[in-house]
Amino acid sequence: MPSAKVGPDQKHALEALWPPWGLFSLASGWNPAAVDKLAFRPFAPQPVALSHSQRPVGRRRITANRLQVAAAIAERFARSGQKVIVFCDSITFCVSVANGLNLGQADLPPNRDESQTAWRDAAISELGDVSGVYDAGDRRAAVHHGDLLPDERRLVESLFRDRDSGLNILAATSTLAQGLNLPCEVVILAGTDRLDDDEDSETFRKPLAPHEILNALGRAGRAGQAATGVAIIVPGEPIGFDPLTKALDENIDLPVVFADGDQCLPLGDPLATLFDQIEVAGVPTSETDYLLRRLSDVLGDDGEAFEALARRTLGFYRRATLNAPQADAWIAGRRATLVAAIRARAEPPALPWEEALAAKTGVSRRLITALTQAYPGAPHDQPDALPWVLWLLDQLDPAQPDFDTVLRPEALDRVFGRASSTQPDNIARRRAGLDGLRIILPAWFAGESLLTIEARIAVFIAATERDVRRPTGPDPKAKRARRFAQRLASDLGYLCGILNQVDVTPRNSSRNS
Repeated sequence: MPSAKVGPDQKHALEALWPPWGLFSLASGWNPAAVDKLAFRPFAPQPVALSHSQRPVGRRRITANRLQVAAAIAERFARSGQKVIVFCDSITFCVSVANGLNLGQADLPPNRDESQTAWRDAAISELGDVSGVYDAGDRRAAVHHGDLLPDERRLVESLFRDRDSGLNILAATSTLAQGLNLPCEVVILAGTDRLDDDEDSETFRKPLAPHEILNALGRAGRAGQAATGVAIIVPGEPIGFDPLTKALDENIDLPVVFADGDQCLPLGDPLATLFDQIEVAGVPTSETDYLLRRLSDVLGDDGEAFEALARRTLGFYRRATLNAPQADAWIAGRRATLVAAIRARAEPPALPWEEALAAKTGVSRRLITALTQAYPGAPHDQPDALPWVLWLLDQLDPAQPDFDTVLRPEALDRVFGRASSTQPDNIARRRAGLDGLRIILPAWFAGESLLTIEARIAVFIAATERDVRRPTGPDPKAKRARRFAQRLASDLGYLCGILNQVDVTPRNSSRNS
């Protein structure tokens, strides 16, 4: 077994150079006692520097330098002409892996076809400068993640599918593994945990579920696209082994990766789960409150319609299979709780069409009534969209929980960052989001570039964020403006769609009587 080498480091960090080895199980399932079914093979000819950690404080320990190790393995496969996807746990790490693989490499001759050139030009135009584009087509490694604009996504996916493009490595976020459908020969999963937030801090890490790990690995060798595939996991923590005895350190991921079963996500009933959450919590959450609004027409006063609906759910079927009387009792209890919860919501009286629209869209009857009553004061003399959208924002009450149904707090946080997330309470958070939207919407409707909008957002955040050491600056890739365009803009479109369905006939007219 190779020995670790400790070298000098000006930062007094512990550095270990170690050649990465691959562990293969030659039989189905995980049985480390059957050493004849295990094979160890080197994955790179040269050692790779491992990283170190000082957690807990005061203790140094060697940890897997997962990104550098994954990149070293990917490079070796890509040099043989194989298509490789490296799954990372954040956009920042994707960019780091791709940049590391491209460092010192000569640019490829441009080989984009007419469609690919048009996608690239459209992305540059939307962003305002080529520096803001996640470019692809002149380097061997590119990125694929949720902040890509549609044209950037089309460009990189098209080039990666092209066998002769020279783009052989994609660094992609692991969350996209669930829907990514690109042909490749090799998949490398850099770690079996992920960041549970938009931050790159170890504080937010959580382990990937077994089905997430295996689903990511299943991107290699897709049926009908590649006859074979290689799937590799770089563990978050180094796994010690003895090449002579094939003895391995214990690791919780090994039984999962080499499991006999398929590790599929267990089937669940989201509707029955929400019923149970209302029963246990008593106070509706944002999700259950949304459900109550959608079911308000279905439940009625006695809940008979709800019972008919609930008896068709998977949750009831499973309970009835085990114990029919208990399943009936479950229905009765949930019906009583839901009916009581709806009556306790104490929304203002509403007309039939308002109740129907609330059930259809999931927004509160209070908001629909407020839009109806405020409509006479709308900017009817303005032909442009901007005054109407600003007027709609003025109708949202930050003190009302239904605000979050229209403008999701997670979307506001991802666009306005610490200007939203550092506020002392939800009301202040919502107000900050509205202030930010009022600042950037004129630029958005004027057709200004995303880099320009990013600068506006950064100025707003720096002036609004509370108790920070370093003020926020604009992101060179316009990450906040991208998220506005792809997330909050659709929420505003949803709000406009609700207004389009509001019956603006006076409430006391014969039409509504």
